[in-house]
Amino acid sequence: GLGELPGPGGPAFPDSWRVCYLTRARGRRLVRNAFNPEETKAAIVEAIRAEAARRGRGAAAVAVADITPTSRHTFEDQVRMFAACDLLASPHGSQNANAIFMRPGALFLEINPPKFFYFSYEAMCRASGLHYVPSRRNTALHATRQPKLQAKFARRVRTYAKLNDTECQDVFDCQDAARWTAYDVNTSDLRAQLGRVLRYLGVPDDACRREAECAAVRRGP
Repeated sequence: GLGELPGPGGPAFPDSWRVCYLTRARGRRLVRNAFNPEETKAAIVEAIRAEAARRGRGAAAVAVADITPTSRHTFEDQVRMFAACDLLASPHGSQNANAIFMRPGALFLEINPPKFFYFSYEAMCRASGLHYVPSRRNTALHATRQPKLQAKFARRVRTYAKLNDTECQDVFDCQDAARWTAYDVNTSDLRAQLGRVLRYLGVPDDACRREAECAAVRRGP
């Protein structure tokens, strides 16, 4: 039963990591999965190992699990799936509500299409005791499995070139087009954003308050 799940908490920076990389199930509609998943997973592993080395931990053990929750999974299946993750990397979508089943202190890395962001899952992480990691500076693609449709979305997004990703959410046409734009994850930016959060895992609050960057990571953007 669910009572056998690991309890809350755990080490701030584990010696071994289980990274869950979520891929949305493909239906008839386009989905918001990144088109460079292997590069993205490699960047996550690199960031964790770099921080482990900085802490003098040696080579961190990092296991990457690909997960795709679907309607075929029971509620208990989905709770177990997410509770097992030390770090969840997932494209924006309703499936991310399941992050509440992760242990407090775990990391949620939200991958967003270009021009698409709003704060719901960051707020959820704060309420659930999770560390939120943004991936927002990603790159639009034009040649995908449905190129004509993607080109249409890309043209619509370019119409709003002067808007940033939060301003885009105030314009329905911009938000709708951005939601379905094909993209690659900007892995350099991902490593930098993840590295910032990893650096301050386990730093005591009093020490954190004395260091401006640490305090900014704790507060979030």
